[in-house]
Amino acid sequence: METENRPNRDLIEENGYEGVTIFENPNYDSAIIGMSNEGRVIYDYEKMAAYLMDTDDMTYEEAIEFIEYNTIRAIPYFPNGPTVLMEIPDMDDEYFLSLLGLDADELKLPEYKFAIVGISHDYRVIYDEKIYDFLMKEKNMTSEEAEKHIDTLPFSPLVLIPLTKKE
Repeated sequence: METENRPNRDLIEENGYEGVTIFENPNYDSAIIGMSNEGRVIYDYEKMAAYLMDTDDMTYEEAIEFIEYNTIRAIPYFPNGPTVLMEIPDMDDEYFLSLLGLDADELKLPEYKFAIVGISHDYRVIYDEKIYDFLMKEKNMTSEEAEKHIDTLPFSPLVLIPLTKKE
């Protein structure tokens, strides 16, 4: 059996994350975009579809159907399961806001909009890690205060922490 090239899995280990739940079959390694502040692997939905199209000769529609039926539906059965970045938002788009159950007048996160990366498969807001810097510099919070503040934001937020190669 040939060993698969899984550079993102190697990066997860290099960055000190152990015992995390990772998709195995299919592995979607090329779709891993980082880790959450909760220690969950974050995958990009479109990259997952591209992986299936490349490796299994699926059409885009077949790949989406496979992901929806076989992957997204299985996540609740994983302890501390992975998160899938489903939607990259346009914060002025009514469709995006409707996914959150909001209209433009109800959005209460205007100063944090710059840091929103997307919406997860379970409708959680995913922020870029730069929200920490913003809260510490602009709001004079400690890192612990920033973490606690993020936990109080609506929609059970997650923070995307990119994987970096260690020297």
